[in-house]
Amino acid sequence: MIGLKFVKIFLVILFVSTSLMADDLEKAKAIYDKALSEVDKKNYDEAINLFDKALKISPDNLSLLYEKGFAYYLKRDFKTAIVIFKDLLIKNIQEPNCYILLGNSLDYEDHLDSARIVYNLGISKFPSNGALYYQLGNSYVGRGPMADASAQWELGVQNDPGYPNNYFQLAKYYSKIADKLWSVIYGELFLNISDNAERSKEMSNLLYNTYKEALFYKKDTTVSVKFTNINIVYNKDSVKRDLPFAVNYQNTMVTAFEESKISDIDQYSIESLTEIRKEFIDTWFLNKLDKKFTNILFDKHKKMIEDSVFLAYNYWLFREANPDEFKKWISKKENIIAFKKFNNWFVDNPENMSMGHFFTRFMYDYMINNLEFKNK
Repeated sequence: MIGLKFVKIFLVILFVSTSLMADDLEKAKAIYDKALSEVDKKNYDEAINLFDKALKISPDNLSLLYEKGFAYYLKRDFKTAIVIFKDLLIKNIQEPNCYILLGNSLDYEDHLDSARIVYNLGISKFPSNGALYYQLGNSYVGRGPMADASAQWELGVQNDPGYPNNYFQLAKYYSKIADKLWSVIYGELFLNISDNAERSKEMSNLLYNTYKEALFYKKDTTVSVKFTNINIVYNKDSVKRDLPFAVNYQNTMVTAFEESKISDIDQYSIESLTEIRKEFIDTWFLNKLDKKFTNILFDKHKKMIEDSVFLAYNYWLFREANPDEFKKWISKKENIIAFKKFNNWFVDNPENMSMGHFFTRFMYDYMINNLEFKNK
């Protein structure tokens, strides 16, 4: 199971009780603050003792109980954490992370079915919380059909587009199967919205190497572009404009690759990949494929090309995958200026994912007359 990197949200404690004097409220709050400090220091036993002291003063405070349960979770005493988080749900705490932590604790204790029930209960109460879909998807990794895992991550993207970890998992998943185009799209979107340095480094490498593998796909003794395994069987009435997104992407990438004149894998670099990606966007929009297939990432690429920041953006995107090339590029004065211009542009044009502005591969699912699709 992938461990939860829990971004702690400070739960506002309402020390409101007619039975407590002001001095008691102040004392409980001071104990609570000290307990949080001990959690930050990983002194979990001391923190738990302090939470217990505060609970004696304010026994009905669910936030205190939640933090105590979280301390047990961090201590990896999952049995005790389960008892506390179950109690919190019975008391109807309105906190999605409680479902996540209870589900994770159950999973760690090998109660997988119960964990999935809890995640689903959380989703039913908080359908716009991407972390719940992320954890439910993770519960299938290595222990169930990966299609079930990816389905949950896709739902997470659709229902909470601004939550980055579902993009991360989808990019990794699709990089291992034939349809690598979804990997490079989800992976790049992740890098545009995530502030997780460790995962961003991993994704930069994955994205760079997935492009390399798909662009230099080896078949027998030849090399060909391979971003999808979809093959089309035409009947006599078929027309090219009816091709699905994946095939149009593949064909456009073939054109871009051929136009780049890159014939050898030794020529692969950030610079050459940028050239291919730019040619792809130019061809995509020239053929008016943007009119049929809305894609926020391609629109962003076009704007960056128009604003002369696309090259610097690509060096930023792939800098972790090819640090030597990035260092050599950024060492030149004109490139320092270009990179600063890109940084300013990036700040002024954030990727604000929302229900009205997002990407999912399923936005392209539809029936096309006169075509038969085959995956091989």
